[in-house]
Amino acid sequence: MEKEEVINHMDLIEKNYNILFSNLNKQDEECNIGRSQNKVCRFCGLNEQETTFDTIAHAIPECLGNKQIICLDECDTCNKDFANNIEDHLAAITLPYRVINMIEGKKKIPSYQTQDQKSKINIEDAENRFMKIMSREDSEFLVLDEENKNIRIEYDLPSHIPSAAYKTLVKMALSIMSNEQIKDFTILNSWIQEKEHNKNLMNPLNVLMTFIPGINPFKETTVFLLKKYTEKGKYPDCMFILAFGNVMYQMVLPSDIEIKQETSTKTILKFLTPFEIDWNLGKPTHRILDWSQNTKLKSYKQFMDFGYDEIIKLDPKSIKL
Repeated sequence: MEKEEVINHMDLIEKNYNILFSNLNKQDEECNIGRSQNKVCRFCGLNEQETTFDTIAHAIPECLGNKQIICLDECDTCNKDFANNIEDHLAAITLPYRVINMIEGKKKIPSYQTQDQKSKINIEDAENRFMKIMSREDSEFLVLDEENKNIRIEYDLPSHIPSAAYKTLVKMALSIMSNEQIKDFTILNSWIQEKEHNKNLMNPLNVLMTFIPGINPFKETTVFLLKKYTEKGKYPDCMFILAFGNVMYQMVLPSDIEIKQETSTKTILKFLTPFEIDWNLGKPTHRILDWSQNTKLKSYKQFMDFGYDEIIKLDPKSIKL
């Protein structure tokens, strides 16, 4: 994008939205959201006499690198249900980006191995951005272009339900709201708690994805929650942005009023990254992802290209897949 276009986009954001929450430049600080006493679960509505609050509830899943943003008023039952019912699906979609960008999850940085076990990616030294890609000659996992110093990998994205992944983004947004703000989103709140995924609250479930070339341009997991303060009806009332590694997801968060008015035709204002201008690794790309499918997608192949500085050839006898 040209510099003038970027400035105009960001100017529109500033003229129409307030930032309700962001951890930008605060990634080293612990951020506790919600009540620390007399707790009432912001999702199911049960209090301390009716349920427990013993588990540390991460407002943004740990698999995305979040250790600091904690939701104090998410009960243990809801925490477990969200982890098992929706968060695993976003984890599946984001696995390749978490591996390549060396995002440390709950215990460690994930690795990747193909279904036929012929190829794998291991992170050897995250601090120095050193990864080991091992692929047998009879595998189609890796295509090497030595002339252009480019590697293309063909990976199998794990099976998942796209609409459940979308619910996870909604859950994150609701987790970083104040107790007063969340009252405007009771319909969304009920929807993400449904055990089945056969009912879409909106159609389509669109997510705007930005891909930034390079490894870990977003050095820390960053979130934004934006609330419209103008009366302009063409823009949605609330937007949520999640950025980690080299990807950013942006989505509309419709309030109860908007859902009842069926205002899905509102224009989403693209939230741009600092890498739009003069990023030395190439221009970011933007595309709309439709996560409306509410049945499980089987594993399918996708491609990822990245450059390299040096290839170190290893003795094949020393490699174990």
